[in-house]
Amino acid sequence: FEGEQGSICMASYSMRTYATNMLKNNSSNTALVTLLSDLMMYGEQAQIYLNYKTDNLVTEGMSLTPSTFTSVPDTCNKQAMGGTADGFSKIKAAGVVMLSKMTVRFKIEVADPTAYTYKVEIAGREYEYTAEDLERVGTTNEYYLYFDEIQATEFDEVITMSFWQNGAQVSRYVEYSVNTYIYSKQSSATGNLLAMIKAIYNYGVSANAYFG
Repeated sequence: FEGEQGSICMASYSMRTYATNMLKNNSSNTALVTLLSDLMMYGEQAQIYLNYKTDNLVTEGMSLTPSTFTSVPDTCNKQAMGGTADGFSKIKAAGVVMLSKMTVRFKIEVADPTAYTYKVEIAGREYEYTAEDLERVGTTNEYYLYFDEIQATEFDEVITMSFWQNGAQVSRYVEYSVNTYIYSKQSSATGNLLAMIKAIYNYGVSANAYFG
């Protein structure tokens, strides 16, 4: 299971202005202050990790009180695979990529991608994809399926990707979560990647605390 750098779009001025105003007007709301602080730290670490306008960090000049990262608990390791292989398709990997939205990328191998539809489920919602939504990996029979319908409160939610034919689930399926990726990297990651995954985890926890 893998994680990889991608691209991110940052509007640092508007993001900073919005958070600054919210912090000033809600200074007594501890949960909101923590959420906004963690959001800004997430933005800062994304800039550093992706080397995007690091001379103008989104947190510049701000007084923040972000969460203190300790560790991701074992309960966040929600990686699993089930079902019976059909001989024509494989699930190769799942991981997180840092795009303009938090994105889980599934890597699959299929001889004929048009033979299936692909369903992704999270928090009771279902999303269906076809071969047109896949990205081919080179000239191989491997493909990427990107899933970014993930809210900040859902980093610990199980995401299930499965193969379907004629309205029935077939072949194997995989379960994953954003926090699964963070859990798998917290002991081995260093430097900018470690700072980035800490910021992601903190933001998810504080979003759940505020909205939950």
